[in-house]
Amino acid sequence: MYYDNQETVRFKITEEVWTDQTPIGPNTQKDDEVVERASPYSLKASMQDAGLGPCLWWDEAEEEEEEA
Repeated sequence: MYYDNQETVRFKITEEVWTDQTPIGPNTQKDDEVVERASPYSLKASMQDAGLGPCLWWDEAEEEEEEA
């Protein structure tokens, strides 16, 4: 199933991820070294349950039930 960009969706948060952001001092980093830093806080989410996903899917199903 596909859905469009900017479409409203329902989802649930499955996990919070906290990453330590310890500062890197000038003595521990070389001038030419690029340090990849992770986001300090991120969320993992899912749309794999009943009632979740694009709202358009569920709004159409409710309209069909009302018509029947």
